[in-house]
Amino acid sequence: MYLGLAFVDALSPKKKKLRHGHPQNITVEHKESIEHRKEEMVLKVNENVDLIHSILLQNMLKSRENMPDDSKNTEAETMEFRRWQADELIKVLGNLSGILDQLTDLVKQGGKTN
Repeated sequence: MYLGLAFVDALSPKKKKLRHGHPQNITVEHKESIEHRKEEMVLKVNENVDLIHSILLQNMLKSRENMPDDSKNTEAETMEFRRWQADELIKVLGNLSGILDQLTDLVKQGGKTN
């Protein structure tokens, strides 16, 4: 699942808010900077989604290896793999959460100057 800039733009405010009754003064460079940051964050989200898929795919492959007749993998090895997998998922989901928080803040900012 890949998120594109159209998804991010759909979340952006449609109208520019007025500051003290005057339209915001946003430079072209500032708009380009915001768009560039959005693109970077979308790429990071997609990278994290790919990592999650990879970790879960390893789970499926590991499950196929552990057919009932297969005695080469012990219960301890399986548990160690599950712990590793959980640790990796927690790391990736933590990164993803941070990126989504930043992206949400950027979308809420909607071009406001700091």
